[in-house]
Amino acid sequence: MVSVPSQLGLPAAYLLGTAELAKAVLAGEGDITLQGVQRNYGFATLVGQHSLLMVQEPRHKYLRNLIMPAFSPEAIERLTPRMVAVVSRYLDAWAAAGTPVLAAQELKALTFDFIYAVILGRDYEQQQLQHMRQLYGTWAAGLQDWPFLQLPFTRFGKAMAAREQLMELFKAAIAETRALLQQGQEVPGILASLVSAVDEEGNRLSEVELCDNLMLLILAGHDTSSVTLTNILANLHNHPAAMQQLRQEQQALLARHGSQLSTGVLREMPYAEAVIRETLRLRNVIPGLHRVAARDIELGGYAVPAGTMLYSPLHLLNKSDPRWAGDDVEAFRPERMMTAEGQKGGWQLSFGHGPRFCAGYLVAMAEMKVLLALLARGYDFECDTDTQWVQQVGQVPANHLPMTVTRRRDAAAATCV
Repeated sequence: MVSVPSQLGLPAAYLLGTAELAKAVLAGEGDITLQGVQRNYGFATLVGQHSLLMVQEPRHKYLRNLIMPAFSPEAIERLTPRMVAVVSRYLDAWAAAGTPVLAAQELKALTFDFIYAVILGRDYEQQQLQHMRQLYGTWAAGLQDWPFLQLPFTRFGKAMAAREQLMELFKAAIAETRALLQQGQEVPGILASLVSAVDEEGNRLSEVELCDNLMLLILAGHDTSSVTLTNILANLHNHPAAMQQLRQEQQALLARHGSQLSTGVLREMPYAEAVIRETLRLRNVIPGLHRVAARDIELGGYAVPAGTMLYSPLHLLNKSDPRWAGDDVEAFRPERMMTAEGQKGGWQLSFGHGPRFCAGYLVAMAEMKVLLALLARGYDFECDTDTQWVQQVGQVPANHLPMTVTRRRDAAAATCV
């Protein structure tokens, strides 16, 4: 642990240097620690005070129990056809372009369209999606603003105005979903599961809880996935042998299952999963997680007063993992994730730990595997990776990663079952 004294009005903090300490802090929420992001007024206001990210225990556990059925393996199975449709549309468009596309920007659009489609359970016209993407971009820009002045000309003020428009869109979608469900119709998408969620006393999520958590789901499922996929494409371009291994895995799946893509088939992609996990090991999108000591505690031999900030540096823990001691920790080697040691959790906490482990983990992994599967089955691509990578939401390429995509002659179209 590294102690950071209080300064500039910020509380004293400890930087946690081992996964054991980080796991104890993250798993101890509601007992020894509290969620820490509530102290950021602007972030909390924009994301929503009733979202899973903001509420404390025991309300967090209550909301999570209502929300988690929307992310069950059975729910992901129902979402897979929509995933395939969205990804296929973008891959076809990139191949048809005939000129380089900016992968970082295109993946932002793809993941937004994807998460919006699977959350709301319907397809939108491109003009509507473009409008919603613009609103989201204005809203997201406010998350990084300071000071948080709600004036018409500030980024925060514009973000709050965009949030209000998004909330109205969400309310309309909620009302439509409720009406269809009351008519006995089957409604796809995560929103339908959230609207249907009920506790043992018959209580349901309120409209404001639904809206705030829809906002959180789009935030969590958009930038994190697009940045990870951008890094994955760069890694595969720079390591042709890894791309070839990915193709071989897909060829074996085609021989066993035909062109279908189901959650069962997605589970039979250990190398695709290794590519994702190795990319996150090298460049975790979320650099770290904050918690606050709920009371005076002892941690790692240190006396930690109540109110002390406890920071888990995920990117540093990934690189310091004892499993890779003596290995080149900066090298992209998906094979390490397929070893006996690699199959263990180790120090890699890319999706968090404890009661706030990423609710959408299965959705994110399925989305990324679908793209890798369809890419490996049907397309060749080249990227311009000769660029600087800058820190924004994760590490992103300064040149936006120009990419040329061509369709393979032996391409296999995907079907869903």
